[in-house]
Amino acid sequence: DVCSSDLEWTLFLRQFDVKVPWTVQLNGKTFTNLFLSEDDLVNAFAVPPGLLKETNTLTILPPKERDDIRIEDIRLEPKSFKELATCIVDLKANMPCRVTVVDNNGSLFPMRVEGDHIAVRPGVAYLGDSAAKFFLPPGDYTFFVGRGFEYGINKLFLHLEPDAREPLNLTLQREVSTPGMVACD
Repeated sequence: DVCSSDLEWTLFLRQFDVKVPWTVQLNGKTFTNLFLSEDDLVNAFAVPPGLLKETNTLTILPPKERDDIRIEDIRLEPKSFKELATCIVDLKANMPCRVTVVDNNGSLFPMRVEGDHIAVRPGVAYLGDSAAKFFLPPGDYTFFVGRGFEYGINKLFLHLEPDAREPLNLTLQREVSTPGMVACD
């Protein structure tokens, strides 16, 4: 029962072209903002216990600035993202790398990532120690693993059934020689 639920739910929505903060409300209560990104990405927002009613109203409030965005594929799941993300992809590479995960629409997809020296944003993880566990809901995903323009990209399609465990051992290879060059920010 939605009304008496003391459990966390997950609100999924696909967003495009968000340049400034947009507020997300459920039943008149603000609980998050859209992720600032112009990319096509899927968000997975935790809906706090007790916020849902028998009939619910989702409102996405515009900022004062002009910003044209698009929202699609809104759905509510009666579990937390942690409970939904039952598939594990255990990725190991031969060097630190960037991992991009997209769904079958090509949208950056949210994931839970565990490992040492990692940085994560929706659909992208940077692995400082070249290894991490990716937790995703069942579905179809494409993983892109690379390390900048000097190196090739590994592209892997995965179909994950519920509770799947998928080991990925990858080797990134240098493809562009840059001896004597230095790059910095």
